[in-house]
Amino acid sequence: MQPHEVRFFSQMVILICEARQDGNVVPLGTGFSVSPDGLIATALHVIGPSARSLCMAYRPEDGESGYQDLATNRVNHRPLRLLSADPFRDVAILKTDGLTGLRYLPLGSVDPLQIGDQVKVIGYPNAGYGPLVQLANTSEVGAKTKMTTGATASKYCVLNIFARPGHSGSPVIDCQRKTVAAMLLGAMKIKVSGIILGGFDPNTVHQTTNCISAEYIANMISTLRR
Repeated sequence: MQPHEVRFFSQMVILICEARQDGNVVPLGTGFSVSPDGLIATALHVIGPSARSLCMAYRPEDGESGYQDLATNRVNHRPLRLLSADPFRDVAILKTDGLTGLRYLPLGSVDPLQIGDQVKVIGYPNAGYGPLVQLANTSEVGAKTKMTTGATASKYCVLNIFARPGHSGSPVIDCQRKTVAAMLLGAMKIKVSGIILGGFDPNTVHQTTNCISAEYIANMISTLRR
C-alpha cells in the first residue's frame, strides 16, 4: 500500500467523543465515514447505551506536512446523532448533518480474506488514555471465525495486533481490494492485576483482536436508505 493511499484512508477516520456542557469533549473511541453524506460507523459499546451528547472530532493537520501536534489536544468537532444500532453485533450508525463530500471506502466483507492476508487498521488507540494520535497499523489476518449471540450468527476475523480501548470502531482495510473488510470491536485479553509496565496498564493492551465483517454495516445502511 502506497503512502498516498494511507493518507487518503486516514481522512475517513474520526474520533468519537462526548460533548460536555463546559465545551470540552471526552474521547470515547474511533469511527469512520461510510458515505459522502455524513454517515459514520462505530462500535456500539463506544457510545454506550445512552447515546449521550455525541460528536465527531478531528485534529487539523499542520498544513500539508501530515504532522499531528502533540503540544495540544485541541480538536474541531461536529455533533452526531444515532440512527441505527445492532446490539447483537455491536454496531452503530451515526449521522452528522450538513456535511457532504466525506472521504470513504466501499464496504466489503471478511469473506475474501485469507489467513495471512495483510490489512491496515487506522484509529485512535489512546482515546481517553493519552495523546490524541491517529495511528495506522499493519496487521495480518490470524483467523476467521463465526460466533452466535442469541439467534444471530456473525462472521469475524481475528487480527494479530496489539489493540487498545481507543481502537474500538476502527476500520479494517483490505489492502488488496481497497475496501473496508471489517470493523474492530474488541480484544481477547488476559487479566493482570496491580501491574503497570512502562506507564501502561497491561489490561489495556491486547494481542489478538476481534473484528466484525463490514457486510453487516452495509446491510444496516441499506435498511436506512429504504
